[in-house]
Amino acid sequence: MRRAWMTLVIAAAIGAGASDVAAQAPGPLSLDLNVGRGIGTGHGTYLDNSDGFIGDVLLAYRLRGIGSGGLLAAFEAGIQGIGAYATICMEPQNDQCVQPFPEFEVFAAAVGWENSSGSLRAFAGPAVVHADETAGGIFARGDVALPLFSRVWGVAGVRGVIVPDYRGDSFQLGGISFGLRIR
Repeated sequence: MRRAWMTLVIAAAIGAGASDVAAQAPGPLSLDLNVGRGIGTGHGTYLDNSDGFIGDVLLAYRLRGIGSGGLLAAFEAGIQGIGAYATICMEPQNDQCVQPFPEFEVFAAAVGWENSSGSLRAFAGPAVVHADETAGGIFARGDVALPLFSRVWGVAGVRGVIVPDYRGDSFQLGGISFGLRIR
């Protein structure tokens, strides 16, 4: 699974780089590639995840200008992985162990806003998460970006996903990430 994500990220970066060379001026389309640290909590029979990782790809399109910025539509695909964990078992008479935190795949469609320079963005929308089963959620993301060179920007962001019901438990996923934006 991780190998498939890495292949997706590399292919997206190569494709975006090739289109960047051919284009004359930056258009309304942007691609963000991010990695970082993820945390997660559950309410039920799962361990919390305070040592995880996140990786995601965000494809955004500026629909039109509004006020001092622009209205965006976006699609995000990412993963919220788990760090090191140990199995914790309850009292022997229960004969149950606490389950490790699920490794979630996150797919979200979102609307957002960016300021006129494109350096500040915020997104929100519905999400679908998948680990062993699929569940619905709510996605939110905010980031700040600074131009590095030509059409490449450095990005720092935060992401959160609320999953109200996954196997009878609710989960909150969060993370901070760093990456690149290709415009």
